[in-house]
Amino acid sequence: MLQENIDISSLSAVNNDFNAKKVFDAHVSWLKDFIQERNVPGLLVGLSGTDSILSFILCAEAMKQLGRPEHAVGIHYGAAFPPEGKTQKQIDRILELNPNYR
Repeated sequence: MLQENIDISSLSAVNNDFNAKKVFDAHVSWLKDFIQERNVPGLLVGLSGTDSILSFILCAEAMKQLGRPEHAVGIHYGAAFPPEGKTQKQIDRILELNPNYR
C-alpha cells in the first residue's frame, strides 16, 4: 500500500547527504572485485546514450585502477561522434578514460 504522507525531508538527496563520489567509488570497487575474482580479460561497452556512457566511465575507471586502462573499450554505434546532446566536458572525459574510444 502506498503511503501518502511521506516526509521527503528525511530523504538523503533532499538533505544533501548524497555523496556522488562515494557512490562512484563503491561501484568502481565492486567492479574491480568482480573483474579480479573472475579473471575478466577486458570490458567492451556499446555506447548509445547517457546510461551506457556512465557505465563505461565506471568500467574504464575500474580498469585504470587495476593498471589495465586499455582493456576497457567503448564503441559508439550512434549516427555520429560526438553523441548529440553531450557537452565537450563529457566527451573529453570519455576520451581521457579511453583513448581507444571508437
